[in-house]
Amino acid sequence: VQKMSKSLGNAIGVKESPGSMFTKLMTIPDALMWRYWTLLTDARTSEIARMETEVATGTVHPMDAKKRLALAITTDFHSAEAAQRAERNWSTEYQQGGVSDDTPLVSIDLAAEGLIAPATEDAGMVLRLPKLLVLAGLAASTAEATRKLRENAVSVNAEKFSGNLFSQESLGDEPVLRLGKRVVRVRWL
Repeated sequence: VQKMSKSLGNAIGVKESPGSMFTKLMTIPDALMWRYWTLLTDARTSEIARMETEVATGTVHPMDAKKRLALAITTDFHSAEAAQRAERNWSTEYQQGGVSDDTPLVSIDLAAEGLIAPATEDAGMVLRLPKLLVLAGLAASTAEATRKLRENAVSVNAEKFSGNLFSQESLGDEPVLRLGKRVVRVRWL
C-alpha cells in the first residue's frame, strides 16, 4: 500500500470536481480505507471500528463501506447534493457500464484526415475506428487503438467491438466510446 502522492498518480486534490474526487476515493485499496476514515472524516473511532468489524465478518461489503467514505469526504469538500450526484454517476458508469451525466462530450469532425475509409456500395460512410479512438482522446496512436481493439478493450454504444471499420450510420448521432475505463460521448461536426 503506497502513500498518497502526485508522483505516484494517486493524489486526490481538495479542489477536484466531485465526480473526480468520488471516483479516486473508490479506487483506494480496501486495506487503506480505514486510515482514510480515521484521518479524513469526523467519524468516531468506535463507529469506524464497528464498520471494520462488519466488513471483516462479511456483514457489510467493502464496496459499501468505501462508498460511504467517498460520499462523506466528497460531501465535506463540496455539498451533499454534489456528492450524491457523483455517487449516482459513478454507479451508472462503473457498476452498470452506462453513461453518466458527466461523461465528457467530444466533438469530432467527420472530415478529419484518415477517419473515413473508402466507401463500399451498401455500407454508406465507413469510419476507421482506431482513428476515431485517437480523435476522441482515448488512444495516443492508431497503433495503440488497433492493439486495444484486438485485446477486446473497446466498446461502442455498450457493445464490445474488435473490428477496425464501423458504419457511421450504425454509430448513431451521439455514440459512446469506451476504451478500458475511459468513456466519451461523440458529437459529429
